[in-house]
This record gives sequence, C-alpha cells and structure tokens, in this order.
Amino acid sequence: MSGTRGRPVEGRSTWGITAAALLATIVAAGSLRTLIQGDSWWWTALFVSVLALAASAGVRAIRRIAGLAPLAGLVATVVALLLLWVPGTLAWAILPTERTFPALEGLIRAALRQIYLDTPPATSTDGLRLMVAGGVALLAVVIDGLVAGARLPWLAGVPLLVLAIVPGRAVDRGDDLLGVTGSVLAFLLLVWLDRRRDLARPPASSAAALAATAVVGALLVQAFVPAMLDRSPASASTLRPVFSPGADPLLRLGEHLRQGADLVALTYRTTASRPVYLRVVTIDDLSGDDWTPALPDGGRADYRGLADFPSPHGLADDVQRDEVVTRVSDASGQRRWLPVPYPATSIEGLGAEWVWQPESLTVGSLKQASTVGEYAISSLQLDPTVDQLRAAGDVPPGFERYLALPDDLPAIISDTAATVTADAETPYDQAVALQAYLRSTQFEYDEETPARAADGDSFDVLATFLEAKTGYCVHFASAMAVLARDLGIPARIAVGYQPGDRRIGEAGVFEVTTHDLHAWPELYFEGVGWTRFEPTPGRGDVPRFRAGDIPSDNTPEPTASPSASTTPERTREEEAAAAAAAGGSGGPPLGGLLIGGATALVLLSPAGARVLRRRRRVGASGRVPAGRAWDELQDTALDLGFLEQGALTPRSFAGRLGDTIGASDTDRTDIDRLLAAVERERFDRPERRGDGVDGVLVRSLLARMSSSRGRLARIRAVLAPRSLLVRATSSRLASSFVRPRRPEPGRL
Repeated sequence: MSGTRGRPVEGRSTWGITAAALLATIVAAGSLRTLIQGDSWWWTALFVSVLALAASAGVRAIRRIAGLAPLAGLVATVVALLLLWVPGTLAWAILPTERTFPALEGLIRAALRQIYLDTPPATSTDGLRLMVAGGVALLAVVIDGLVAGARLPWLAGVPLLVLAIVPGRAVDRGDDLLGVTGSVLAFLLLVWLDRRRDLARPPASSAAALAATAVVGALLVQAFVPAMLDRSPASASTLRPVFSPGADPLLRLGEHLRQGADLVALTYRTTASRPVYLRVVTIDDLSGDDWTPALPDGGRADYRGLADFPSPHGLADDVQRDEVVTRVSDASGQRRWLPVPYPATSIEGLGAEWVWQPESLTVGSLKQASTVGEYAISSLQLDPTVDQLRAAGDVPPGFERYLALPDDLPAIISDTAATVTADAETPYDQAVALQAYLRSTQFEYDEETPARAADGDSFDVLATFLEAKTGYCVHFASAMAVLARDLGIPARIAVGYQPGDRRIGEAGVFEVTTHDLHAWPELYFEGVGWTRFEPTPGRGDVPRFRAGDIPSDNTPEPTASPSASTTPERTREEEAAAAAAAGGSGGPPLGGLLIGGATALVLLSPAGARVLRRRRRVGASGRVPAGRAWDELQDTALDLGFLEQGALTPRSFAGRLGDTIGASDTDRTDIDRLLAAVERERFDRPERRGDGVDGVLVRSLLARMSSSRGRLARIRAVLAPRSLLVRATSSRLASSFVRPRRPEPGRL
C-alpha cells in the first residue's frame, strides 16, 4: 500500500467529489437557522440538493455529454421544486401548464414580502422553504461543477465561506465557531478529493497544514466581519405590531425603526395645502412604567360611529380652518387603530366596527383587528395665529390627567424646563423654546438608543436622555411632553406617521412607509385646542403659525440652554445644508468594505501564493537554478491546462511542450538549452553542473506558454492555479499533455 504514495491515478470517478459538494453546501446552509425557524427548510433543501446533484453526477459519468452536467442539475432542481410545491398545476404529474408558473410566482412573491416584513428568525412558510431549497440546491450544483468539472476547488470555497458566515453576522448572533469550522472541513474534503485525482495519497503533512490554515483563516474572517444588524429587540424575535391591543407603541415603534426594512404602510391623496400627519393613537397617562393608549372611562360605551365627529375640544370659532379630504389606501391588511388626520370630522368607507374616541378623536375597531382597505377622511386644516396661541386662556377643569407627573420626578427635568424657558413670557413661548432647544445641535438623533433602560422607569430614561442628549422620536416627543407638563402646559404624546414622500410618477399621491412611523407631542392651548409640535431633529415638519394675516415661522429665538450659551444654536437643518454646500458626504459603510475586502482576500489568496512561488524560483533578473526553472515551467503547464496528470522524463516533457505551444525554431532552441542545463544539474558531476540558466530565457518561455492559451485559460491559471495543489515536478508527476487544437490562422 505504501507504494502508491505520490503515484498518478487515472480515470478516478467524481462521485465522491459530488458527495463532498453536497456535504459542504448543506453544512454551510445550516447557518440559515439564525434567519429561519425550525428545521423543515433544511431537510427540504437537503432532499432537493440530493436530486439535483444525482442528476448532475449521472450526466457527468457519460463522458460524451459530461459538459451538460450543470444543466442537468438545474433541470432536476426545477422539476423537484415543481413536484414539491405546485404538483396540482402539472399535467400528467410532470408537465407544467399555464397555471404552474403563476402559482410558483405567487409563492415567491409571498416569500419576498415575508422577508421584508418578518424579522429573524422568520416563520418557515411554503414560499420561504421554496426559495431556500432552490437556492441551496443551485449552489450545490455550482460547487459540484467548479470542483468536479472545472477543477477550481479554491474558487468554490468563496460562496461556501459567505454562506457559512454572513447569515449569522446579519443578525449579530455571535460567532458560530462550530458551524464555520464544519463548513471549512467539508470544503477541505473537496480539495482533498480533487487532489486525489492526481495523487493516490497526498502527503499527510501538507493536508494537515492546509486544514489548520483554512480553519484559522475562516474563523478570523468571521471574527472581523461586522454585524450588519446590531442585536436589538426587533431582531430577537418576530417583529410585533406597533399598534396592537395592550402593546407599548413607543417601545415597538423603536423596534420597527431599528428593524431596517422600509415597507409601504399606506398611500394617500389630500386636498390639504400641505402634507398631513396621520395620527393613530395618543398617550396621556404617563404615571406608570408602560405608557400605552387605553380605552376611555366607561369602556366601549364612549365610542361613536364615524358619520359625524364632535368638534375638537378647546377650538374657538375665530381660528381659521379649511375643510380638507384625505383618501387613504392602507397596505397593512388589518389594524386595531386607524391612521387619521387631526381633527377628523367624518370618515367614509369603513364598517360599523370602527368608532371614534371622544377626547382624542382617535379611531379604533371594536374587534381585535379589522380589515381597512380604502377610506376617506374629512378633517379640518387649522391655521391659528401666534397671537391666538399666546392669548390662550387658563387650563379648563378636567385636564388634570394631562398635567399629572410623579412626585419623585428627576431633578434634571424641572431644572431643564426652568432654564430653557427662563425668558419665555407665555405658555406658547415656553413651548416654542422647548422645541427649539430639543431641535438644536446639542442633541443627536440616534435610533439605537433604547426606549427603556435596563433598570428604572420611563422618567429615569428621560433623565438619561436629557443628560446624554441622544435618542430618537420617542425620546424627543416624551421629553417635550413631560417638560411642558412640568411648566403647567397640558400635553400628551401622539404616535402615528409623518407625512411621507410624494410618489414619483403619480401626481398628488403620498407614500408612507414604516420608516415614517413617528411620535410627536401635542400641547393644549385654550381657544386653539390640541396643537402639534415637532421637537425631533431631522424628522417631520416644524409647524408654522401666522402672525395676523402674514404667514411666518414666528419662532422666538432659542432661549438660554442649560449650557448657558449666549450664541444662538444652529439647527440641525442649517448644519446639514452647510455640509451639503461644502460638498461633504458620508463614506461607504465600513461593514460593506470589510466584507468585500475579506471576500477579495480569500478569492485572490491562491493567485498571491502562486506569484510568490514564481518570484522565488525565477526572480526578476539574473541567472536562476535550472531545476527551479524547470519546475516553474511544469507548474505553469499544469495551471494553463497543458498537463492533466502523470509524469514524463525531462526530455519527453520538452518535446511535448514544444509541440503543444506550437513553438518556433527559436523557442525550441531555448527549450533545448534549458533541458541541457537541467540534465547537467541533475545528472552530471558537481564541477560540471554550471551556474544555472539565464532568467530572461525562462521568462520568455513562460510568456510564450501563456500567450498560446486563450483568455479564459489564462484567467483561470491566475485565479485558481492547480499547481498549488499538485506540484508538477518531474520527480512526482506523471504527465499527459492535452493535444493541441489546430492553430488559428496567424497564430503560432
């Protein structure tokens, strides 16, 4: 048995390589468990992959049609998917009909929508299993083709490494050492089996070194690839609806903002002169740890139908108003509460289960959830003046709950409210000062800030926010509402959607997405009613009020902040405009650069190793040892596809090389000179072996060998040099040359 070491193996079957390709692919696909619930998808992918690779390997075994092996695997994959997912649409249980591909398209569309809506780990649905099984099977066919057919095992390692690492890093589930190590070892089995096609038993030392290097390298790549999505409540389980019964919409709003997917929630048209905020719920009870909307006192008896809403509380007749109509097309399927502009006066197009709530004029369903579809809201577009807001009367009786705060309110809240509004003369001026302070560049918008601290109630979170000055809309809206209450201004928090963007190509249509989920404060001024403010920097639309008949911001200069700065702070919008004018722009994401760099490093590492070996053998100038030069010629022949397997004597190799590259008389003379130097170095007495050969001669022959092959062969020789796996030295390789095709006209 020991005599077989290093000997060539002719006609070895590739069935073992196909089995190893299946093993490597299915082990790497195990990383998808961080993205999909259960394991049914894995077993389905395994079954389809077995069928696909069996077809591919079977066709490859028939030498006359071996080149069609990947196509056979593709066809088998499609057939398996049709039989498993849409068998009822097939004629005679095998032939597709006009119903087959629409049914398949429907499953794929449903899966794509689920990918956007669901958060890892996603529910294993029929459509998702279809996409995963098809994708894994096709990848297995590609891996099998690269190794068994094209003999490019190192190139096959790139998609395997990506599949093994990226899913886990996409949701920041930590380093999957076991999974990545298993994938690398399965890949090394592929490399080993490919090498056995040339050598009966490759040296164990080189195999051990190769395995250790590959495993350590893969684990290092995994460690340095950053998470695409940081761990968050939204990625820990299925994303929960923001506006579901008993939910905390403030916490769930943050989950949706951090989730990353931007999905269309609704579209609308409006006759209003400006885009509208669509309010869903209001939160006025800030006494507990969970600030949630609640049914009014008296339960459902306080709800009424939608044909006629009451007048908004506190709105005087002298406030200018316009009747506007907003037509909404909802894309969310079912809702518990309805997106509605404030103040609504009537709604058409909904069933009797939808009713309004008297205090907030929000609209909810008497059921747990109801289908929405399309509906039309009539509402008032209010346009109060600054004077009307400044002349607001005293807080009416019954508004105590809109002023309620705990007795142990953190001191920073009262201190901030007093300092920011020190120069404000009226409650309205105080509100504007609070808004300007929160929108100043002292604060930073950051969706990664948690809405609730690990310990402490919501007011402790607000205290931390006012110290750190970083958060998102929930923190800004909550802070302004609490600061206003501390100043004696009734306030509540509204949660819904900011206006969205105009849809390109559809005049007058606004598109609202999940990234438009928003929270803002509403402050009460007697005579005007509940008035929206926008304290979140870089989000939403700051309300504009009139000074008499002249439209104006009428925003007082920001008062002194707790930092006692005497210079007015520039708003975030001004700084953004200045940065844009200066040509500033953000750079590419670091995560993408590192992933791309790691992939490129893996892909180009064989080419780099081959270049280093060539430079070590033949150098850049001067004379080189004849034996090293000869080894380089044989390795280059192997890389370019001149050599398939086996070994010849140096003289036979020289003759075959000249015939294969279509050598000229000068080329044959150079080959003979190099052959003579090799024979002297290996067989002559030491004093007559000489000092090597001219490096220029060797490099000239190498260039001639490369130019005799096509572009594809040259690229493959650079990116996936086979000589790194099989040393084509005369002492180890038996060689048979690929017979040259008839030279093209004008080509040697």
